[in-house]
Amino acid sequence: MPIAVKFEKPRAQYYLDCLANGQAIAPIEDGWTGNDMLALAGACFFGALSQGPASFWLKEVPEDKHPEYKEADDESFDNDLHAAIAFYAQLTMLVAHREFDDSYAPNVMVLVTQEGDVKRTLQTVKGVKGHSDRI
Repeated sequence: MPIAVKFEKPRAQYYLDCLANGQAIAPIEDGWTGNDMLALAGACFFGALSQGPASFWLKEVPEDKHPEYKEADDESFDNDLHAAIAFYAQLTMLVAHREFDDSYAPNVMVLVTQEGDVKRTLQTVKGVKGHSDRI
């Protein structure tokens, strides 16, 4: 099903300004529509994307990291961000349905990666019940 994208430049500028200056983002008029939420998600996605892959590394990576590894990070970064967003959405849905506590501690950290459009891999760092913390 196609989704209508109703982009409003002034609203995008508002989102960017709020994100850049640490301000709260208020809905337009009567609350959040699905389109409003997607527009905000797009602004947030742009912000995360503009940080680059290095901003998401858990440990310091040496500056002399081999160029092939840096190039591979850049190539998979978009897929990995989509996988992370999907996992955030899944966890949020579990909270909304009051099913989160069955499988997760209050604070969760996993490493998420996605190859292509389909294969998503999660590695537990902390907060997943029944899985040992691996890092």
